Amino acid sequence: MEEEGSVQFIQQKNTTPTCCSFHPKDRYAFAFGSHEGEITVVNALRGEVVRSVPLASFSLGRAINALTFSPDGTKAITTSVARKVNIVDVERGAPLLAYDNCANPADTRQPLAVHPALPHLAACPTVNARGITLLDLRMPLPLDFIYDLHEDSINDLCFLDGSWPWGSGKAVLVSGSALGEVKVSSVDGRPICSFTTSYPPVTCLYPSPERYNISVSNGYPSVMMASTGEGLVCWCVGERPWKWETQKVNPGRVSQMRYTLSGGLLYTAQGKTVQRYRRYPDQHQLVGQVFTHSASIIDLDISPYNEYLITAGKDNTVGLLHLGAPNHGWTQCCEFT
Repeated sequence: MEEEGSVQFIQQKNTTPTCCSFHPKDRYAFAFGSHEGEITVVNALRGEVVRSVPLASFSLGRAINALTFSPDGTKAITTSVARKVNIVDVERGAPLLAYDNCANPADTRQPLAVHPALPHLAACPTVNARGITLLDLRMPLPLDFIYDLHEDSINDLCFLDGSWPWGSGKAVLVSGSALGEVKVSSVDGRPICSFTTSYPPVTCLYPSPERYNISVSNGYPSVMMASTGEGLVCWCVGERPWKWETQKVNPGRVSQMRYTLSGGLLYTAQGKTVQRYRRYPDQHQLVGQVFTHSASIIDLDISPYNEYLITAGKDNTVGLLHLGAPNHGWTQCCEFT
């Protein structure tokens, strides 16, 4: 079995990374957005830059504050402090489309989510950060706006597939605000339910990766993880969500977190460090520190087959860690004697 490697910090001389994301289909390709308005595509196997795609002119606000890929991997989606959403053709490295005045212009990392089943549907906070902008990537204008969903800014949002109980078989949006409120709403803006934390704000949301309660017979209920003012909180999700675990972390807020594909391990970005947690039926146990940047970590992601972990830090570096063999099997050749 392959062992975990040593972290490689890819120093950026002319760009400041602000967000990062792995390609959903290519096991080695990932991209990061920069303060200078460029998307940089990197090969994780070699740790080398493949290409850079500029998205903004020098006369406009250029910083990219969110980056993700469409589920089919054909498009990269970004938001920027210019209130723009840009769509980029990944294969050609060329901008395809831009939506004006529909994204939050904050210079901190912003949430950006894509529908789990529809590769053309994406969502991000509105300009005032209290609502959600829905985008159909096949259309030249935004699809819809859910105005004033929260009373304060939305710090994170995600789609849940139709297996979860709230959407009656259809995907729903989950959003968390600076006031500590988590709301579940349909894609057309209809409120479904909400619940609040004891200590706001909610800074990060992330669900367990399996379909809803597919592993409940083995004692592993589906959960929603949330980073709040009281630490890392876990909700066991049912018809009415309820909190069953609070993991005190130091520092208390998690800027980003990701489960491995099986849901057995959780990686979190906490201040300057990446931490690893093991998931049990009734708790998440801290395994230990994985590596540390010299400044706060802004974003974190894991490759589709759990081979690599990447981070974007305020120290102008992109962290790249080889976690081990891909989860679909060992790919090296050897001879038995």
